[in-house]
Amino acid sequence: MTGKNILQTARVIGIVENKTIVFESELEQDALMDFAVYRQMDSGKSEIAEYVATNANIDEDEENLLKAMIETKTMLYEVIEVNRIDKTIKLKEVLNNSGIFTVVDLGMSETIDENVLIFTRLIHLETFSITSGLIFTFKHEHLEYLKKRSRKMMKKIEAENDSDKRFIAFFKLYRRDGIPFMLEEVK
Repeated sequence: MTGKNILQTARVIGIVENKTIVFESELEQDALMDFAVYRQMDSGKSEIAEYVATNANIDEDEENLLKAMIETKTMLYEVIEVNRIDKTIKLKEVLNNSGIFTVVDLGMSETIDENVLIFTRLIHLETFSITSGLIFTFKHEHLEYLKKRSRKMMKKIEAENDSDKRFIAFFKLYRRDGIPFMLEEVK
């Protein structure tokens, strides 16, 4: 990934001013990198898909993980259960009601509370899911507003697929309406 690719990605999500990337928080740096790795580029593939296509020396476990990473999509979830002992969180997808997922996340399980909305990218493995590291948090009482506003925004966003459109919409919504969230370092 080159500096030119990062600058192009920053332009796509709307954080470039006078050829300079402008971050409002440290979380936005992580979000930019997440989008740069997972977004569908002009070639029709993500950086991860390009890596898989050009790398012949991938073992089976790595191949399974990379395949799950290629198939991941961004979505809005409600935190319905936090198990601080097992380091798991149960997330209910709220835009399409497509299911409940058990997520293993050491840092988030220590800091997140139930009834919070999180926008993230889940990577689904055999028996559990993990996040890509991207986490935008919102108040639960903003759910209906987020649904309506994100649909309107997505219609105006030029991107290759709905996951990328959703990312850009929720990035902008987070800048305006998100709640700060920091993961604790687990020792």
